[in-house]
Amino acid sequence: MIRKTHLKTYLPTHQKLQPIYFLHIAKPTETLINQTLISLTYSRGRAVNGSFPALETKMARVYSRKHGKSGSTKPVVKTKPSWLTYKPKEVEALVMKLAKSGSSSAKIGLVLRDTYGIPSVKDVTGKRIVQIMKENKSAPKLPEDLSALILKFISVAKHREMNKHDQTAKRGMNITESKIKRLTKYYKAQGVLPREWVFDKAKAKLLVE
Repeated sequence: MIRKTHLKTYLPTHQKLQPIYFLHIAKPTETLINQTLISLTYSRGRAVNGSFPALETKMARVYSRKHGKSGSTKPVVKTKPSWLTYKPKEVEALVMKLAKSGSSSAKIGLVLRDTYGIPSVKDVTGKRIVQIMKENKSAPKLPEDLSALILKFISVAKHREMNKHDQTAKRGMNITESKIKRLTKYYKAQGVLPREWVFDKAKAKLLVE
């Protein structure tokens, strides 16, 4: 007879604790419990004791833990449009041409979309823009989002030097530094950054040059 067994096991969900129920014929085994915890954890994008960096698609806000609503929406159909005449090699050549001019991967994507009418590089070439840049040894040393945060930190720090009583800027600088450390931890876990890489506030300008 199937019965509902309530175990005193809880997972954090939006700062609320919700119990987990198991439907099983007999007493749930340890293997069943672990498998259920893993499936629920992956579906919620977080772990019981910690987090899964690979599952987090966007960085949450520091205090509210919510995600921003802004962002672009990619085409639903992930296939090459029938009206697009560019071949994969031609798209890769355009990417490298823009990369050599000093454009970031995001800027390259915007130029290809607005100027050349290429909605998605990956749908045409099967590779992301960063992958194409890495294959041709033109990728930046640091990921683009991390570089943007470091540049923001430098800008706010420069403002703080001239306006030492600006407490709002001080708070913004602290939050930006926290985001840099969180993103650094993620990229180290993914193997993008070496384990010994450390964000140094005094040498921040040298990191993005």
